[in-house]
Amino acid sequence: GFEFLFFSFLQAKTQTLKMTIVSGLRIIDSNAQTGITWWNWTLLEKAVSKIDQLMALASCIKGSLVSN
Repeated sequence: GFEFLFFSFLQAKTQTLKMTIVSGLRIIDSNAQTGITWWNWTLLEKAVSKIDQLMALASCIKGSLVSN
């Protein structure tokens, strides 16, 4: 019911956020100095992996809600 809708919404939002960050950095990448860009990308990688961890956690929570 509600939980499923909420998690689906959250997942869609997270995907959109990731795409926005990545495309934003691609634009920066084509205009920026290499050093700064590399630093931006490493920050992005960290952010994206954090987002993925959060999504995995959300899936676990969703699983436990469904099984009860």
